[in-house]
Amino acid sequence: MGGWVKAMVFCSGLSNRIASCFNSALSGTAATTPPCGFLSDKPGAGDYILDFGFEVDDRFFSVTQAGSPCCVYSYNVCTANIGVGCNHSPTANQLELTFLDNFSLAFSDTKFYLIVY
Repeated sequence: MGGWVKAMVFCSGLSNRIASCFNSALSGTAATTPPCGFLSDKPGAGDYILDFGFEVDDRFFSVTQAGSPCCVYSYNVCTANIGVGCNHSPTANQLELTFLDNFSLAFSDTKFYLIVY
């Protein structure tokens, strides 16, 4: 509560590697050393599931695509509370993020920043 940032992630996309992060639930270097206590899964192209280890289905999110400037992506954030548009069934601690390439109309991998409030 309180509106402060709870988590931040920079994901490398293709490798599904959390390259940079912050976890407000941890202290010391563990809070900023990747993967910061988070788990990530990539069940398909452009489809990412992040597990934060604490409830996120009642939070606000900010997503920014950081991939190649050649492509324009639409994205969808899905949580257990939202439920609409999910490719999978996220738990209360998980967020599913999908990216659609607007030119090829196919799911596509990209780098992204995600902030959880």
